[in-house]
Amino acid sequence: KPRAFKSVVLPVWYRGQKSAWVTRDLFLDWFETEFVPDVRRHLARVNLPQEAVLLLDNCPGHPSADELRSDDGKTFAMFLPPNTTAMIQPMDQNVIQNIKLRYRKALLSNILADEQTGTDLVVALKKVNLKDVVFNLANC
Repeated sequence: KPRAFKSVVLPVWYRGQKSAWVTRDLFLDWFETEFVPDVRRHLARVNLPQEAVLLLDNCPGHPSADELRSDDGKTFAMFLPPNTTAMIQPMDQNVIQNIKLRYRKALLSNILADEQTGTDLVVALKKVNLKDVVFNLANC
């Protein structure tokens, strides 16, 4: 089973996956090994009760609500009703489209500004790494 890595440079946890899809097993592993402990540490640090709810949409990659529950039952997941995500999730209200547009613009601007690659688009794209992508997305 591949291990999750916490990047020293980037504020993200990531794991390689051939298909790049979040599977049920990956999500369940993340919930148990990353989400629950991180939430508990945060709640303890800010002196709040050790109870949390993770709200999720109805993605096929998510495990059932029964599986997404900590051992003590104080951290658990609830699913949003079907066909409500566009109304209550801001990421479904053109945010994703705007981020994509701004990211493409930033990527092309960086490529055109790089004098070392000249006009070779393939060379310029191969120079883009995960750190560049995350920081560009944060700026978008």
